[in-house]
Amino acid sequence: MARIISLLLTIRFASRRLLTSWKVAVFMVESRFVEVDGIKTHYREAGEGPAILLLHGGEPSGGGGGSDTWPDEFLTSIAAGGYRAIAIDRLGQGETENPPRGEDLRISVSVKHSAAFIDALGLRSIVVGGQSRGGFVTLRIAQERPDLVAKTIIINSASISPRIPAEPTAGIGDLRYEVYEQQLNGDPRHDAEVMSVTTDHITDDWVQQRIDNAASPMRQWTRRMFAEQRQRYYAEFETVKQDLFSWISSGGYSKPMIIIWGVGDVTTTAEDSVELFRLFEPTVDNLRLYMINRSGHSPYREYPEETASQIVAFLDRP
Repeated sequence: MARIISLLLTIRFASRRLLTSWKVAVFMVESRFVEVDGIKTHYREAGEGPAILLLHGGEPSGGGGGSDTWPDEFLTSIAAGGYRAIAIDRLGQGETENPPRGEDLRISVSVKHSAAFIDALGLRSIVVGGQSRGGFVTLRIAQERPDLVAKTIIINSASISPRIPAEPTAGIGDLRYEVYEQQLNGDPRHDAEVMSVTTDHITDDWVQQRIDNAASPMRQWTRRMFAEQRQRYYAEFETVKQDLFSWISSGGYSKPMIIIWGVGDVTTTAEDSVELFRLFEPTVDNLRLYMINRSGHSPYREYPEETASQIVAFLDRP
């Protein structure tokens, strides 16, 4: 059921409109399902206008997280800027069904599912954004289905770093290993606190939703299958990653991009964001980097309005 989130008095100065107008707008976040290649796929959306697809991070390992990582305040702030914010639960995550076989819990299949989701909604040439693993999926879609992607948003994604392997690895200075393998314990509140600088966004309702989702039979199956497939999952991921970087290095990506980075993320550093900027600098003319100090892995949770305003301003730029 749609929920009324906020009553905002907005001034829109969008290049899409000829007149500046005052408008009282009620923005709602709606929960929906659509069938994507036989998979019942959950997503949340708010607003009208040009579409922005948001891809969450994480592996299909049976945890309770998904599109709920994008808070309502962030989605409605995007909507207030004149855009349609769409947050998907990726394959085998959140409330989206599992693939038919455990061996289909692979990054390549997740990429194809997210691209097919765009097709299922009848969209083309949209903005695609992703955080963490979702940032990797974003760029892979841009490589495999350039017709679907006009601009990209990358948020705190060590997955795209050329020097960091697909699988968190000990002994190479990989911060992700120290966090994911040694600090996180599967408790939603504890893990969110580890990954954050501020903690007001970690509400009781949000924590309980993740606990309930992780306990569902659907996610228990995902957890068992991912444990069996983990080695093959990361082996394929590394192959796909090397192919992606070969494409990037050869000048394959040139579309507008904004990189947003929480400086305070325990899994990555500010220097990683600069490295990412340098990676795309030769081929992307419309490239921006925005850092938020005292923010963890998910700046759109800790600073939803600020993160949304930077995205809208970037997208509104000619």
